Amino acid sequence: MQFEETKTLELKEKYTKSYLKTVSAFATYETGRIIFGVKDSGEIVGIEDIDNCKLKIENAINTSIQPLPHFLIEVLEIEKKKIVQLTVFKGSSSPYYYKHRVYRRADTSTVHVDSNELEELILQGKNMSFVDLPSKQKNLSFNYLESALKKVRDEDFHLDNNTLKTLHLIHDGSYNRAAEIFSDQPENNYASVDIVRFGDSISIFLERKEINNCCLIQQFEEALDFFDKWYKPYEEIVGFHREKRIQIPREAYREAIANALIHQDFSISASVQIAMHEDKIIITSAGGLPKGMDKKTYLTGGLSVRRNPSIANVFKELQIIERFGTGVPRIIKEYGRYHQKPEFNISENRVQITLPKIIYETTKETVQKEYRLENSEIAILQSIHRNPEITLREIEKITGISRKTVGKKINQMEKNKILEKLGSPQNRSYRILIEINDITPK
Repeated sequence: MQFEETKTLELKEKYTKSYLKTVSAFATYETGRIIFGVKDSGEIVGIEDIDNCKLKIENAINTSIQPLPHFLIEVLEIEKKKIVQLTVFKGSSSPYYYKHRVYRRADTSTVHVDSNELEELILQGKNMSFVDLPSKQKNLSFNYLESALKKVRDEDFHLDNNTLKTLHLIHDGSYNRAAEIFSDQPENNYASVDIVRFGDSISIFLERKEINNCCLIQQFEEALDFFDKWYKPYEEIVGFHREKRIQIPREAYREAIANALIHQDFSISASVQIAMHEDKIIITSAGGLPKGMDKKTYLTGGLSVRRNPSIANVFKELQIIERFGTGVPRIIKEYGRYHQKPEFNISENRVQITLPKIIYETTKETVQKEYRLENSEIAILQSIHRNPEITLREIEKITGISRKTVGKKINQMEKNKILEKLGSPQNRSYRILIEINDITPK
């Protein structure tokens, strides 16, 4: 039997105190095992003095790890050799320190956490997030937030301290950092948005907008306005119809922006970056997934693990989001009918969503295959094309088709959105809705 090191399994040939770093990591983040008597290669060498090894492990944990984690020491016999297996269980009093430091697993190695991650762990241990910490600002205004709330409540609504408490922006009589983030002019720039519209390459800036020192809802709405400016819907003639087209699904963009603003790591004070290209939009937010969420859960929804519950609650109150945990599935759904699909790139330090531009696969050849007109209909359209105010009698004279048949054909083509009638019957004219060059006889 051979062992192999993983994120939750560490191998030790013999007893050394270096394993205590991994005890800190497992107790803080995820239950794992440390096996003594096995080489890094997986070869079993065994432990000679089993009782002494067990005693050293227990004493070292009891005297070196704070607070004390829950663990289990077992003796296993494999290939006639005895080894010691230490199981360290994820604790509920995170973080767990070893020599005043906290550690985490990075694949098969153990590294200490940085100050930002340590602060987040401490807050999680208190069932708090960064935005729940008290604010140093005493005088905050919420005019933009109040205006937004009026749209979903009523015009007579007034934002007072009781409402701020309900929204979890006031705690123990003081503002928290979430209140700063929703205020009109926050002193600390915890949240901001940086948008760039590129040209044919990333060296060409068509427009750039930095949205900062304002209410988070204002950042959301201005990011939507910027999208509406550069990715307007348009019309395209398909067959005999004018079809409305979109460049990028607006609802997908809206959900992606809301997702980035709500779930970003505010402790980093990094901008949500929106890179708008000719063929895609890339939205990047600081911080990986919240603790307790993996990529599969993130993509499918179902379970909502929120890094910033108070931020999410305000967005829900404003009806910007409907239910927690549904944003990413909605983005995927918006692309359901198209060949292009969104991409989600997730690392420990960032979440990046790419929304591709929609490519409609319609060519003149496919149009001609799908839509063909009778010769009589083509003759009528050609007559109208030359003179949009032509009468039925004049069409009859030019084409030789009876007025009754001309009238029926025109009504049918109007129904099929090939042309439309303008004016009254006494002052009739026509507008052709398709490209005359695309007409092919049956």
